[in-house]
Amino acid sequence: MSNTCLTQYYFEGPADEIRNFGNQLLWTFSQYPFEEADEDDKSQLSPEEYEQHFVNIVEVLEMPAVFDPRGFVQTRITEDAYCPLPKGELSLHFHTESAWGPAQDIWDYALKKWAPHSRYYYYAEEFGVAGVWTNDLEGKYFSWDYVIYANLSEKIPAIIREALSQNFIAPALEDGYHEHCTYWKEAALRKALLTFLPYPEWSTEDLFYVVDKDLSRCMQKLDSYLRFYRVQYLG
Repeated sequence: MSNTCLTQYYFEGPADEIRNFGNQLLWTFSQYPFEEADEDDKSQLSPEEYEQHFVNIVEVLEMPAVFDPRGFVQTRITEDAYCPLPKGELSLHFHTESAWGPAQDIWDYALKKWAPHSRYYYYAEEFGVAGVWTNDLEGKYFSWDYVIYANLSEKIPAIIREALSQNFIAPALEDGYHEHCTYWKEAALRKALLTFLPYPEWSTEDLFYVVDKDLSRCMQKLDSYLRFYRVQYLG
């Protein structure tokens, strides 16, 4: 079994290239209609998992090699997924689910074939081993510095619950993969941590370390868990 990596992508480039990129993906998915799947696949996979699987993209692209084809495009590509940009450019946004990492080799190859003057920004989460990472160095789409992955029971002291329930910059996310995620700029997280670790002389990294390591162990007695992840910047 592999750990699940959830990734968001924004593809940007000349409008005609991004439209071609999206249309090529839609054509690819149309070649594998869920209605024609065998009964085993229908019982185990959603239409998105079957039709929008990475293997289908790899086959159409005739990729000579792929690092790991396990994964699929989670979201449907509709008109709402596109957004106009200045200077005649366009963006296309969608989410994927993959094994361990964000399958950059597939998207690098797809852009080379279908949109050679375009680029993409991504943000990926794999909380089991790898953590969280992005290539968005300027914070154009993904501007947070830390992610808190938590399940806070009613036994948690109010000061901790309140501190970690405000001032994050992206909405709290709850789904089948994580109990509760919040996304923070460093200054806001430091302020929150100082409310229950009143040591302003400590660096943010020291506060982060104590909470992540020491407080997290105490959380088990309170039927809770709390993990902190610093966003890694990778190409």
